[in-house]
Amino acid sequence: MRMEQWIKEEWAMKNKNNGLSLIELLVSVAISSIVILMVMSIIVNSYNNYNINNNKANAQNEINQAMNRVGDCIMEAKALTMESESSVKTSIIDEGEFVDSVGKTIEYDSDNEVLYITHQTSLPTNKSPYMVASDVKSFSISIDSECFNIADDGTFIGYKNPIKVNVSMTIDKRHRRVSYTQSYYIRDKLTTVTVEGNTYTVE
Repeated sequence: MRMEQWIKEEWAMKNKNNGLSLIELLVSVAISSIVILMVMSIIVNSYNNYNINNNKANAQNEINQAMNRVGDCIMEAKALTMESESSVKTSIIDEGEFVDSVGKTIEYDSDNEVLYITHQTSLPTNKSPYMVASDVKSFSISIDSECFNIADDGTFIGYKNPIKVNVSMTIDKRHRRVSYTQSYYIRDKLTTVTVEGNTYTVE
């Protein structure tokens, strides 16, 4: 009897243990699934954050380079023609045996969201456009009001040296928008400035 009782108890214990093992397995699977989902969520968020930061860094880098090129054109100018808020011509007479550049045009193509600098040369191929930046949402350039020459009666009569030019630009790289505003002084003293077809004296 005792042997039979012991066998029954062992059999019952085994059946009980088998049932617990199945429950434990299900719980383990559920916990593992939750952990995996949490890890995947962290990985996806990290990847998205990386893309966001990378796009912003690319936009910042491109706008910095573009503003440096625009600034160089302005600061080196020997003459200045402001055709509009998005198109400016600067005349640069370079000296040197192998230098043929005589002027540059900064121009914003709003339809294609591209900023160009075109080199005006004395060679047969007169224009050599260079794309400075893409995905440009806005671009403006203007002479600062501190350079305005105002008569005693309040009439605008021209400009005063040194000429200060304000440049603003916004670039958007995959929904990461970066804006930049910078002022540049033309190093040389100008005698005239042309703005939208009107030529003004610079004192």
